[in-house]
Amino acid sequence: MNFKKIFSYIVRFLYLILFLISFTLLIDKINNLFIKNDLYIKYILISFFIFYIISIINIIKKKRNFLKYISFIFLFIFICINTLTFANISYVEKMINKANDKSNIEYKKYKVIVLNESKYNYYKDLKKTKIGFINENNYNNSKKTLKERTNITFKSKKYNDLISLIGGLNNDEINAIVIDDNYLSMLKENKSKALNNTKIIYGYKSVITKKEKKIKKDNNEKSNTFIMYISGSDSRDSINTVSRSDVNIVAVVNPNDNKILLVNIPRDYYVQLHGTSGVKDKLTHAGVYGIDMSIKTIEDLLNIDIDNYLKVGFNTVIKSVDLVGGIEINSDSEFVSSINNNCSFKKGINEVNGDCALAFARERYAYLEGDRHRGLNQEEVIRGFIDKISSPKYLLKYNKILKEIDDTFETNMDYNDIVSLVKEEATSLASWTIESYNLDGENASMPTYSMGSQRLYVMIPYESTIKEAKEKIKENLNNDEEKEQ
Repeated sequence: MNFKKIFSYIVRFLYLILFLISFTLLIDKINNLFIKNDLYIKYILISFFIFYIISIINIIKKKRNFLKYISFIFLFIFICINTLTFANISYVEKMINKANDKSNIEYKKYKVIVLNESKYNYYKDLKKTKIGFINENNYNNSKKTLKERTNITFKSKKYNDLISLIGGLNNDEINAIVIDDNYLSMLKENKSKALNNTKIIYGYKSVITKKEKKIKKDNNEKSNTFIMYISGSDSRDSINTVSRSDVNIVAVVNPNDNKILLVNIPRDYYVQLHGTSGVKDKLTHAGVYGIDMSIKTIEDLLNIDIDNYLKVGFNTVIKSVDLVGGIEINSDSEFVSSINNNCSFKKGINEVNGDCALAFARERYAYLEGDRHRGLNQEEVIRGFIDKISSPKYLLKYNKILKEIDDTFETNMDYNDIVSLVKEEATSLASWTIESYNLDGENASMPTYSMGSQRLYVMIPYESTIKEAKEKIKENLNNDEEKEQ
């Protein structure tokens, strides 16, 4: 028995099986990602398969010749390419699902605060004292987490709003207070002196486990149009840390017509937070109670159902823009950014990197219209990024872009949702038409749900703009349904 010959046949057989597996996996991934009745791609795959058959025949032949060696080399290279491609795509799938998983959990950051002249300097000093909390949905979880982290016993007292809570501390009703970091940001933004005579002695995170808001369209439903809520967090912390939403955009995306309607809602819009009664609040404050509160509040405002959401932070914008080599934005005036002094803008088209794109999107002090104009700038950044990413050059690199911005965004869209959208764009290669509409209102000073009786700057909605926004959204949804019929 010639063991050398038998071994040679076994190696050939395993080699061919390995190639067949890698080839099959590659076809499956390409089909899932890009194929949509694309004859050119099918012809390429057929050509590869014919070449594969020829390679098998050459390898099986006993006679050693030049073609046999070429076939071995071809199969080896192709197996390596297939393996790397499959591993790369699988990693991106895992990363997107990871971003999707973040939508199930949110964090809140808290600070434990005492009066400057008090005897309390460390959290251990608060044993057997009375600590005040704001009465909110996460109250029980926050109190429980503090006890677990510090291992101290204390009595608790609930207050309805921030001002009452701080008042309780100053009036010696309680020994310490627990405040959400977002409330501290609100006080800072409004230049409040309420906490001037206090000090922070401890900080901790409290986990909020929530049900994922995920609306799946029926597979039998003809319309491919969906509504996405884009939330821009004002936090530089992890993306699933709850924070105020400085960007609130409703995007009606129609892949059939390659059309997007962007409805921008000012951050200070004075609205009724979902599930609350009485005093209204700024829309940006809805984010303090979690992404679901922002979504449901906007659904109530515009009478819509939001299918998906995308939550991004400062780092998402910077990294995404830099990865595509910068974007073009159109500025209607010349100014130097108040956010970043290194970023200056001329009137007209500007080439900007990630840092300056973010500065442009956040700018409001350079304009008389303030927050109204900031909404226009945010839409311009989105428009510039979509124009750039719509290029075939970057569509084929979407996996690299997604990997680089890992941990900077959160979404309830899963891998298949995103792949379907990329597939539509990759096969049509048509440019997107972007229409924008901005809600408007009247400047005012009013008490808010989050800050109690303290009056803050708000924007009282013009009902006429809300009505027009509803009509535009309905028109875009109906147009898609009529086309499919």
